[in-house]
Amino acid sequence: MLPGEKLVKQWQVGRCCHSNCFGKHAITLTDSRLLSRTEICSCLGCLCGCCCDHPHIDSTINLRNIAQIKQFGASCLHVWFYRILNCDFCCPPNSFDVRGSFGSQPIYVSEAENFDVQTMIPLAMAKNESKHNL
Repeated sequence: MLPGEKLVKQWQVGRCCHSNCFGKHAITLTDSRLLSRTEICSCLGCLCGCCCDHPHIDSTINLRNIAQIKQFGASCLHVWFYRILNCDFCCPPNSFDVRGSFGSQPIYVSEAENFDVQTMIPLAMAKNESKHNL
């Protein structure tokens, strides 16, 4: 986190039925940014399970740049592609599509945290906007 930045909330979900052995998705919400870390698990890399570190992709989004947060409906086609492309032959986590001037960024959370994500991110966006308008 950056100096002066305040942690608002963190979420984490395993890629495979809430098990971290095959990588995980982690979201950190601060008072000014949304940070995302997704551990990559290729078909061969998943064979090591919990025995190895997984490479990861990090992204950061300034809250002022977010225009829309939309929950993905997990259609059969989406679930099938998710499983094939990510070698996750188990249950995929719930996902949101965050859109703005940066393009589009998927974020993944557990089903129990859906409501929390839908309320906390817009609330942090509103507080961040009011802080900049003073």
